[in-house]
Amino acid sequence: MGSGIKYKCSQCKKEFEILEGIGFMDSSQAIMDYKNKFNLLSRYKYGINKERLEEILKNKDYVLDENDYGYKTYQCPKCNDITNQFYFKLIPIKEKDKKFISQFECDKCRTKLKKIKNLNKCPICGGIFEEDEIEFILWD
Repeated sequence: MGSGIKYKCSQCKKEFEILEGIGFMDSSQAIMDYKNKFNLLSRYKYGINKERLEEILKNKDYVLDENDYGYKTYQCPKCNDITNQFYFKLIPIKEKDKKFISQFECDKCRTKLKKIKNLNKCPICGGIFEEDEIEFILWD
């Protein structure tokens, strides 16, 4: 099950909805199945090295780290945009191969995104979030 938080800035009034976790469509079998329309490729629109991921899914020579995958929050260090992306780590069956860890770029400026754990100030103006406007969300 996923969870989320909705924030509203006290200064610029911009709202942010942060969703994290996995849903019922995110089973390890489905996301690793190359023929499934909900596989990892479908969640990797702004992913770096997408061709390599496609090759991995076709060849079935990696397994998903089932302890560490799902939607996570990312921020662009250049334009400060906040987004949710589907984070995952693939472990090779052959020990000589390297792990494949999802990496994303900003859809606006193409800068590599950084994972963030807590959104503690407005990325637009630096303002604080209105505590009475913070809303907790459960999804899926």
